[in-house]
Amino acid sequence: MKGISIILCLLAAAASFAQDSQKLVGRWKVVAMYNASIYFDLQKDSLFLEKSKMENPLEFESDSVQLRTKSFLKEIFANSYYEFKNDGSFEENLDDTKGTYSVDEAAKVITVKRERKNKSTGELITGNENIPYSFKGNRLVFLSKGGDDGPNVEFEKKEKE
Repeated sequence: MKGISIILCLLAAAASFAQDSQKLVGRWKVVAMYNASIYFDLQKDSLFLEKSKMENPLEFESDSVQLRTKSFLKEIFANSYYEFKNDGSFEENLDDTKGTYSVDEAAKVITVKRERKNKSTGELITGNENIPYSFKGNRLVFLSKGGDDGPNVEFEKKEKE
């Protein structure tokens, strides 16, 4: 009986891990991003700045600078997406990147192998990146590794437009 319980627990754990790869397939649009000093929500069109945690908080004192910052972030990320496909390929429209991906579900890391052409030289640029991730409700979250790695980025799955 104890052996059956252990096997059932292992099967349940394996099934929950296997779900990540399938949940990942689809087009994911950016909906929010944040770190210790900024929270930007595209859906609510809101920007919150935690000035006490910024290196140069005086840069963001005026409302016009905050509005320009929000407008800039919105312009860049409003239509940004990652699309993960069943065949292990992906595309990211922010800088016209394509490539392949794999998922280490136990470590919660997506490894992407990127390929994109330099817009001015036409040279093919390649690189690998390990992206820590989690799921928060129906959202996929790319987790920052800290330091200058950038913010956490939240995505929601969308139908192709």
